[in-house]
Amino acid sequence: SLKNTTNNVLAFFKEIKKEKLQQTKIAAFGSTRRAKVTPEKDQIIKLLVQAEPDCITIFGKTWDFHVREALRISLEENLEMIFDSIKFLKSKADKVFFDAEHFFDGYKDDPEYSMKTLQAAIDAGAYGVHLGQEDMGLADLEKIRAAGLRLGLSSHGYAEMLSADRFSPSYLALGAVFPTTLKRMRTAPQGTGRLHAYARLMRDYPLVAIGGID
Repeated sequence: SLKNTTNNVLAFFKEIKKEKLQQTKIAAFGSTRRAKVTPEKDQIIKLLVQAEPDCITIFGKTWDFHVREALRISLEENLEMIFDSIKFLKSKADKVFFDAEHFFDGYKDDPEYSMKTLQAAIDAGAYGVHLGQEDMGLADLEKIRAAGLRLGLSSHGYAEMLSADRFSPSYLALGAVFPTTLKRMRTAPQGTGRLHAYARLMRDYPLVAIGGID
């Protein structure tokens, strides 16, 4: 149930705060507010705030097809959802990142709109923008850097990690460490052994471990 899930999430963040983490920061991951709901009343946004993490990452739709067919809202309203969510969370957390979901698909269909979603995150004061492997050759990375945002890139193995390194991101995400049932993964879980090896290899970067959720 939603109540049990909420309690489990909050219990995890309460317990992890007891650990003596020297260099590690704990991030909470969620989505933008729902349509027709203000951020302060949105259940996911409220949970992100209640967890009191070191930083927050939210994903939002950047593909016009998803906006129209999945969310069934206007393109403008989606931009407002991105802006409102980040703006609100900025008042509750030190650092808020925007995960540009399916940016590569959106850019192929409507590059102008997909860039508008990043601009909404920039205007709202996002600390950084997170992109996937497929996005690296498409996004205006210089625009992201010029806005003072940190650029994060995902990798799912050794080859992708080296590919991301070519773009000199602000940080690298490594994973998925554990299996997940939330989406179909193209690569096998990396495991903690490989994560440790990758962390040593890429030690000059700030690193993010993509946990994997069951």
